Amino acid sequence: MNIQIESIQNRIKGQMQKASPMLKKNCKEIALDYLRVRKQLEDILVKCSKGLENLKFALWTVEHAVGDVEAHDSIPGALP
Repeated sequence: MNIQIESIQNRIKGQMQKASPMLKKNCKEIALDYLRVRKQLEDILVKCSKGLENLKFALWTVEHAVGDVEAHDSIPGALP
């Protein structure tokens, strides 16, 4: 997931690098196309980042639960 996020960030930078010369050449329509794609990529980046955070939280929850089970199992006479 981190690789995907990094790839999207690089693609956003690429869109900006393509748009800038087009603005200087007064090719506004082409520059706007690049900027639209950049905006779409930014939206995707936000969704991926939120997904990554959700996965990290889920992993933390599972690890925490495993710790609770291990602690419970270490108590002598604890019910299964």
